[in-house]
Amino acid sequence: LIVNYSLILMLIDSTLICMFTSMQDTSQHILLTKKETAELLRCSIGTIDGYMRKGYIHSYGYGRKVLFKRQEIVDGLIKR
Repeated sequence: LIVNYSLILMLIDSTLICMFTSMQDTSQHILLTKKETAELLRCSIGTIDGYMRKGYIHSYGYGRKVLFKRQEIVDGLIKR
């Protein structure tokens, strides 16, 4: 059995790079609760409700749970 350690190390390096790259991509899709969104924007939960009614921010959810995509909130701040 011949082991090529340099090939193994190269494969490990490329695998780790792929893993870290995919982790960075998924961090852009972190979901926030209404309270976390209010803390991020430094406003009240009532203000978040008003922004939702006016269509300033888009919410996602299921049942009674309301969630926001962090990147959409940040992008909305940048646009203004």
